[in-house]
This record gives sequence, structure tokens and C-alpha cells, in this order.
Amino acid sequence: MPMSISEDKNHNVWRIDRRVPAMMFVMLALQIGAALVWAGAVGQRIDRLEAATDDQAVLVERTVRLEEQLRHALGLLDRIEGKIDKIDSRS
Repeated sequence: MPMSISEDKNHNVWRIDRRVPAMMFVMLALQIGAALVWAGAVGQRIDRLEAATDDQAVLVERTVRLEEQLRHALGLLDRIEGKIDKIDSRS
């Protein structure tokens, strides 16, 4: 049985039937709401992690500065010990 062009067009059209239960739309709305709440919570967690990372970056920079100062102090200590050794060897 051949279909006419008009019948073929009507066959492929999407329609919402009145028999679709209202609970289906309610559940869809609840799922969308839950997804939005979840996305908000994820956004807050990312903000907290970024803040913690920024704090750690400051601590890393400060630690590097302290290590450099310690290297400098150890160099000075080696020079002082060298001078003391020279004085002791003369005596």
C-alpha cells in the first residue's frame, strides 16, 4: 500500500499527546531542579578549592624565600667558621 507524501509527513511529526501523565512533567521538573542544585554545590566546592590553592601558593612562595635566606645564612656561617679556623691555626 503506497503512502502519499502528505501521509508520510504526518507520520514523522512529533506530537505531545493529551494522554501523557502530568506526573511525567512534574518528575522532569524535579530532575531539572535537582541538577541545578547539584551544579550549584559543585560551583561552591570549586570556589573553596580555588581559595585553598591560592593560600597554598602564598605559602610556597614564602617557603622559597625562607630557604634562600637559610642558604645565605649558612654561607655566612661557613665564612665565619673559616675565619675562626685561620685565627686558631695562627695561634
